[in-house]
Amino acid sequence: MRFDFLIDAIHSRPTEVELVGESGDTRIVTLDNLTPDGDLFTQDVTFEAMTTSTLTVRFVGVDPVRSVEWYSSNVVEQPIGVAEITIPGINQTPFATETIDECRNDLLVIDGSPVSVRIRGDLAAATKGEPLRVEGCEPLSLSAGSHQIVTASRGLGLAIDRLVLTSAHPDPVNVPAPSITVTDRSRGSYEISASGATDDFWLVLGESYSEGWKATIVGGQDLGEPVLIDGFANGWRVSNPNGGEVQIALEWTPNRTVRFGLWTSLVAVLACLWLALKPQKEYPADRRSLPGWIDIEPKPAVALRTTILTGAVVGVGYGALTRPWIGVVTIGLILTGSLVRQGRRVVALVGLGALGAAGSYVVILQTRYGAPHDGAWPSLWDRAHLLGLVAIGALVAEWTLSWIGQHTEHNSE
Repeated sequence: MRFDFLIDAIHSRPTEVELVGESGDTRIVTLDNLTPDGDLFTQDVTFEAMTTSTLTVRFVGVDPVRSVEWYSSNVVEQPIGVAEITIPGINQTPFATETIDECRNDLLVIDGSPVSVRIRGDLAAATKGEPLRVEGCEPLSLSAGSHQIVTASRGLGLAIDRLVLTSAHPDPVNVPAPSITVTDRSRGSYEISASGATDDFWLVLGESYSEGWKATIVGGQDLGEPVLIDGFANGWRVSNPNGGEVQIALEWTPNRTVRFGLWTSLVAVLACLWLALKPQKEYPADRRSLPGWIDIEPKPAVALRTTILTGAVVGVGYGALTRPWIGVVTIGLILTGSLVRQGRRVVALVGLGALGAAGSYVVILQTRYGAPHDGAWPSLWDRAHLLGLVAIGALVAEWTLSWIGQHTEHNSE
């Protein structure tokens, strides 16, 4: 028996399979030798023979891959990806006909009433994963308002993946469409010129519908929230009572937050450069003459009480914003940097090590598994995110150590 799996950054790894026959005979198979085979991981398994007309396959052991769910921010386990299960020696029964063309009423229910639909297509192609066409057997009349549509698939061997309800188009209005020219564009915005319109018209943006898109007439009115067009696109009704050319600006407004973050990061980098390059405070000659192995930069003695209280407050606060255990790590770094020789060096090494590990983790897994570059991509790297928070905790600890040193030195003066 052969198993083929998709194992990557968004699929968990199966480790054990339970095979159950119709009489209850059970076999346990361990998947401990999955080997790469193209884009898949495969393993041939053997087990004690059984006689059965049905076989239930249960995956009872899984090495989970966890990530942060994009919408709820909850940590979830990713599913396993079963590509194919092959049992040698089993041949498919030939179809009685090569095509299917029949009406049935067990696949679609609208408002609690079965709706008869016709399945059409080539059966041989369908067994290879190609779709069959679904059509209504008779006209369907729906009143205005909300309706509940349920598609059934369990135990039927068929599943409706896509259902489109259409109605007869009204008589077209003989109004010339405007000429649309994209005069400028970026990754999150468009500048559009519309000319030749003699009346109001609809501007349609063929991007997935989102209220994040904003359309405005340059130098004029806001066109409001987009309207769902053709089941996926964004549309705005543009009023053009005087005719003539209209300049319209489209913007993906969530990019404003991204731009703010980029500018904030730039300011932070410049601040770090300033701190690194500014003249350092001079210490007395007898302190400067200490051997270099004692510390990176000899510092004044720090009162134990001030260190513990300040470290506790900072660590608890940072832990409340991130994770409690990261707050504990931050407290430990503050105490280490203040009370242990070479402690500041330890803090620096922890920060650099955590940041380097986070970057390496993302690069290695992305190179190995090729996670898709979509909206869920950031949620795949929860472990790297935690390492990044540890690195920031080390930076917070270093800042706290500097503040404690300055405060204690000032009080001693």
